[in-house]
Amino acid sequence: MDLNNENNNVLISCFPNPVVTTTVIHIQNSSGGLEFRMFDYTGKLVSVKQNLSDGDYNISNTALNSGVYFYEVLHANKKVGGGKLVVQ
Repeated sequence: MDLNNENNNVLISCFPNPVVTTTVIHIQNSSGGLEFRMFDYTGKLVSVKQNLSDGDYNISNTALNSGVYFYEVLHANKKVGGGKLVVQ
């Protein structure tokens, strides 16, 4: 999934999706200071990664149950991207 926010041109992609063992969050065109948050289907926060900038970040499913998860990427507490991940 690629997301392009017109206000800041931050590009975020997640692959592979669905997740079998690990997924990669790829971030481009950021000015740094990003926060990644992942939630389960009930809205419970299950993962947080802070102070991210351009690059690739691995998310392992070892601590996650199978199901649908939602993520958001924030800069200065403003959402700059988000999406859905399916964990198998």
